Amino acid sequence: MSGRMQFWIGSVMMALAIGLLVGGAIFPKAAYSQEGEGRAGRYALVTGIPGNAPKTQTLYIIDDVNEILYAFEYSSRAKEIAYRHATDIRRYGSKLLELRAKKERTRGRER
Repeated sequence: MSGRMQFWIGSVMMALAIGLLVGGAIFPKAAYSQEGEGRAGRYALVTGIPGNAPKTQTLYIIDDVNEILYAFEYSSRAKEIAYRHATDIRRYGSKLLELRAKKERTRGRER
């Protein structure tokens, strides 16, 4: 293989590597749930939280439309996902607002 051919192959490989770097790391494509296509835009996924058992991870899926938080436990070793529970976010949000209002009322009486 001549030096000119090696130069062009190297240039193409370098352009491909830079294109992959820019396309994947600097300007990543939006996840499917973030693109807003159809009904998939209403979900958010939270990962990276250690699970209850060793070598497991807790996954939280938030449904913005129905205001429900789903919890799953994923084991990479067993390659399985187990449903844990679902929680109504609106109920906990209203409880937090009530507690905040109560705290503000008691703080106002102290002054």
